[in-house]
Amino acid sequence: MSRNLSHQSKRGFSLIELLVAIFIIIILTTAILVSLAKSREKSRDNKRKTDLAVIQQGLEMYYADQHQFPPGSCTNVSSLSTDPSSQNDFSKYVSPVPADPYPSLNISYKYNLVTDTNNFPHYIIVSTLENRNDSDYDKALTGTYWATANDACVGGWYGAGKNYHYFVSSD
Repeated sequence: MSRNLSHQSKRGFSLIELLVAIFIIIILTTAILVSLAKSREKSRDNKRKTDLAVIQQGLEMYYADQHQFPPGSCTNVSSLSTDPSSQNDFSKYVSPVPADPYPSLNISYKYNLVTDTNNFPHYIIVSTLENRNDSDYDKALTGTYWATANDACVGGWYGAGKNYHYFVSSD
């Protein structure tokens, strides 16, 4: 009984077929991981925008009760008065005070309050955005007090080449 090798069926995959399959799996995995990273960036940016809106709402409620905004010049939002025994306790309006959702960036929300020549208060809160394609990334200050204020804090924080790319303000 001799075997005819030409009639044997192939078993398994060749090395080339295995390498091609592995290469395709690597490409698909890479595409998924890149997409997932972009989704996480957008999610953190949306959280930042929501946080700033919450802080802004708290500042407006604080102003309605206290007839002034919390004092703060070139400061972290987290350092606004959170002393429950103080009548200026900001944590009555926003508790806990939100913090950046990606702490490893070492960037916190910033708050600046100034009074103009008519003794009218203006505040701005700034944050970073990771997604440079976001429609609010480096949004112009046009139409706000801050567009012409020539404020050292805001000028040092906000805009192209700076750490902060999104803001809300009292204007």
